[in-house]
Amino acid sequence: MKRLPFSIFKRSNSRYYYVKFKNEETGDYLPAISTKQESEIEASKTAFEWLRTGIPKQGEAISFKQYSLRDMAKAAEISKDDSVFICKGLQRRGLLKTYIIPESKNAVSFTEFLQNFWNWEKSLYVKEKLRKNHSLHRSHTIEMNGAVCKYWIPFFDGKLLGEVTRQDVENFVDHIDSIEDRAREEQARIDKALEEAALKEKAEIAFGVRKPKRKNAAKIKRPIIRFPKSGKRKNSIIQTGTIPLVWAFRKEMIDRDVTAGITWFSGISN
Repeated sequence: MKRLPFSIFKRSNSRYYYVKFKNEETGDYLPAISTKQESEIEASKTAFEWLRTGIPKQGEAISFKQYSLRDMAKAAEISKDDSVFICKGLQRRGLLKTYIIPESKNAVSFTEFLQNFWNWEKSLYVKEKLRKNHSLHRSHTIEMNGAVCKYWIPFFDGKLLGEVTRQDVENFVDHIDSIEDRAREEQARIDKALEEAALKEKAEIAFGVRKPKRKNAAKIKRPIIRFPKSGKRKNSIIQTGTIPLVWAFRKEMIDRDVTAGITWFSGISN
């Protein structure tokens, strides 16, 4: 007589019957699941139904094969090499875009990587350039680090180097493209507030509730919202991050060049 692919039993502290399905690959029983049935016959019917339509798990019905696979994955002792092999396999199948293994080269803060990259004293990139007698000046690295702090850090704060995708870079380019519109809107709000304040002050002086300012009194300084206007300047800001990313790819810190194919503001495709 063929044995059932599951075991039905009842716990002393519950009125419901539980089912344990047997993993066909290992022969071990999987974790028990409550059938919510109070008779053994109904519990068996439920178990057979789950085998046919899927086992309920966290709001979804998964196949018995999936259930067994997930249980095996939980119990398996996976080494660092195993995890890399699995992640690469998922990437090939299009099920995973990026992955980060703890203590690997890409498991570093992306924004800290950018700051160190443009640090004159610490940067391996700078040392390479100077060793090969390529033209590179300290003032250039200071300028690039300034752009990192002003534009890249607020946008990418919290991301690891290995998490940055091509879409992230594209989104950053779009963000730089939208700065001008947002800056003009902010400038308009500031100017409107200053104008309203001036009209209010003028009215209060006319009604005698405020004394006129002295002739030599300092005028309120109008804040100016500055933003990159030229395509050349916008491209320079983008290169502050794309140059380090290309370098990281060439040094095998990341497994793909996430900057390839982006369109610059001059219209030239990289």
